[in-house]
Amino acid sequence: METEAKTGGIWIYAQTQGEKLHPVVYELLGVGRRLADELSCPLGAMLADCREALVEELFEYGADEVCIFEHSLLSQYSTDGYTKAVEQLVRERQPFALLIGGTDQGRDLAPRAAARIKTGLTVDCIEFKIEGKHTLCQIRPAFGSRLMAEIVTVGNTVSMCTVRPGMFAPAVSVAGRRGKLWHCSLELLPSEIRTRVVESEPEEYEHRDLACARVVVAGGMGVGGREGFELLDKLSKHLGGVTGGTRPAAANGWISHEKMIGQTGRIIAPELYIACGISGAVQHMLGVGGAKCVVAINSNPDAPIFETADYGIVADYRQFIPKLIEELE
Repeated sequence: METEAKTGGIWIYAQTQGEKLHPVVYELLGVGRRLADELSCPLGAMLADCREALVEELFEYGADEVCIFEHSLLSQYSTDGYTKAVEQLVRERQPFALLIGGTDQGRDLAPRAAARIKTGLTVDCIEFKIEGKHTLCQIRPAFGSRLMAEIVTVGNTVSMCTVRPGMFAPAVSVAGRRGKLWHCSLELLPSEIRTRVVESEPEEYEHRDLACARVVVAGGMGVGGREGFELLDKLSKHLGGVTGGTRPAAANGWISHEKMIGQTGRIIAPELYIACGISGAVQHMLGVGGAKCVVAINSNPDAPIFETADYGIVADYRQFIPKLIEELE
């Protein structure tokens, strides 16, 4: 029956960040729990690096099942190793859908795993709905966010997708909630891992993931150079957020390309977005369409960004931001 073949549960990929779950995981658990309840099927979470300390947290935030893969070669992320783990999960558990956060790691892992499984992949989903009895409609922006595309996976195969961070409310914890734990072994040889981490260096402060940050302070060409971004860094730290920028700012080397926001960079949806010296080009604004509140600081009163900003401040950011930081302190 289709009911049995297509309801192998909703599964999420539980990405870790240091010793904790990545913030996007709580969002995946929230939307995953809703979908699982609508389909009357279990919600599962996959841990690929054997962090048993996180299992209890996954259960309390809504998972009915947790699958832990045990292998020394999975202690650090690698595309090859984690792809093999995802492939095995899908073949053994036969999920109805697999949700992966649209983080750097998720965007690397998802397409490779989908190709291995021979299924389609819908990227950058911002909403889901169940159509009929067992059809998952995956909704994502298209044509520069001017349209919303509704995509379904046909055939008796897993619906696989990446989820844009910041689009869903995080799951709510229920203390003492428990579920079923699966320990999964994986046959993986060192020769199968074609890349390795030589060295890693943590960022200076928390909330460093631009895609999941609740507060983002960004700069454009109006900032004038790296020195200006140092001031933006100071403000973002005071607000518990991160710093980003436009494509021209990245092209000039004022910020790293990993911090570039826009149609060809990061798509973000923070609670607060402060744009400093940013004119408001369409390509950039497509990257912040999901922001709850946009504050624009620009010395040009005719800057296009004022047309879409919730709050507009006509001022030199070099004079305004120090006063704002003074008030915050």
